[in-house]
Amino acid sequence: MVKVDIRSSVGNAVARLGIEHGKISQKAQVRALNRTVDQLRTQAGREIREIYNVTLRGVRQASKIIYARAGTRFPFSELSFSGRAINLVEFDARAINPWNIKGRSHRKAGGGVSVRILVKGGRKLAAGAFLATIKTGQNAGKQGVFRRKDRTRESIRFLPSISLPVMAERKTIAGALTKFANEKFNLNFAHELDFLLTSK
Repeated sequence: MVKVDIRSSVGNAVARLGIEHGKISQKAQVRALNRTVDQLRTQAGREIREIYNVTLRGVRQASKIIYARAGTRFPFSELSFSGRAINLVEFDARAINPWNIKGRSHRKAGGGVSVRILVKGGRKLAAGAFLATIKTGQNAGKQGVFRRKDRTRESIRFLPSISLPVMAERKTIAGALTKFANEKFNLNFAHELDFLLTSK
């Protein structure tokens, strides 16, 4: 699991505005934190999908938000990513001269399966791999990419890929998200504080 933690650090900002910490400033902090974490999840989808060939739906499904709560001394919000490695099928998997099609001898080896994991990268070949539909278990009916170590049925292995947490941990993505969260929080806090003060 990978987490992006957004914590309120507005002492200087509040001091500059000449306002003491109190119910108004805390309410503004909580609102700003929660608005920021929602914006952060949207931005995370953009950052990850600029590099990796994944769907926005997949990014959102792997993410979880913890919202800041009023009444806590040090409010914070959190965006985290968890989950197993993504099925290689999701990366535009294509069978190359497959053996497991009607009318072709199963004794001939296929050409493997090509995938495109990186948006700006070329297609990569998983040599000796093949596409097949899972027949049993909780994933029955789903397609996967497999490779056989030898000719026995027991040697068939499912090929995973990269997970969303690993994607989000990439230095360029993690750095961009941390910077985005800090900048957005400061803007959101100023906006929420101004709104609460002027609406009194």
